[in-house]
Amino acid sequence: MRPGQPIYEDFTRMHVADGPLPAAAGQPVLLALNATAVLTTAVACQFVGKTLNILADWVREGDPGNCVAEIVRDACMTVGTELRLIAPGVHFRSYDTVGLPSAVRRFGTELHRGGDVAKGRAALRALLGQQTQGRPALAVGPRAGWTSNGFAGGYAHAVDARTGIMVAEEASDGVYRVLLEGLESAMALGLPFPNEDERNRRYAVAADGRRYLTSAPSLAEPVTATKDAWWREGAEMPRTIRHRPLSR
Repeated sequence: MRPGQPIYEDFTRMHVADGPLPAAAGQPVLLALNATAVLTTAVACQFVGKTLNILADWVREGDPGNCVAEIVRDACMTVGTELRLIAPGVHFRSYDTVGLPSAVRRFGTELHRGGDVAKGRAALRALLGQQTQGRPALAVGPRAGWTSNGFAGGYAHAVDARTGIMVAEEASDGVYRVLLEGLESAMALGLPFPNEDERNRRYAVAADGRRYLTSAPSLAEPVTATKDAWWREGAEMPRTIRHRPLSR
C-alpha cells in the first residue's frame, strides 16, 4: 500500500450532498467531539432511516476548555434540535490531561463515552459501500468540509519515518485524525437497524416464560431499545442538550 493512502478509499463524489442536510425532526443529532491540548473538533451527524447524514463540523485551535462551549453553542444553532455529546474513551482515563469531560460539565451536560475507533472505522467503511433507496448510505453536507476532505484523503495511513513503510490501520497525526477519530468513536457504539429481518420479527412470551415468534400484534412484546439501539430515548440515555443559549 502506498504512503499516504486514504483510510476511506471508497469515498467518492457521490457521498457529497449537493446542498445542506437539515436535521430531521424527532431524531437526536450526535455531536462527536475530540480534542488535544491544542485542537478541539466536532462532527454533527444524524441517522435518518438507514442513512448517516453528516450535517456539519467544527475545528478550533485551542484546548477544549477554551473552545468546546463555543462549538456546542454553534452546533445547537446549526442543527436546531437536541444534541448528544460523545467522545473517544481516551478522554475518560483517570490521568487525562486534555480536559474535555470537565469542559463539557461546566455548562451542565454529560459527555458520553464512545467506543473503539477501529470498530467505528469498520462501520463507516460498511456504510460507504452501501446504498439505501438508490442513494449512498452515507452523505456529507457542504457544512462539513473538514470531514469531506478527511474522507477524500486528508485522513490517511501513517508511514514509519525510519522505514518508509505504511503502518497498517494507523492514521497519520493531524487535524483529520482528531476529527475523524471522534466520529469513528461515536459510530462504534452501534448502527440502527443492524438486521432488517430481526427488526421486523414479533416475539411473544409463553406461559412457561419461553419466547416464540408470533404474527399476532396483540400478543407481541413491546419493542424496547437494545444496546445496539442506544440512540433511542429511554432511562439509560445520556443527557441531551436542546437548542438554548449557553453562557460564555
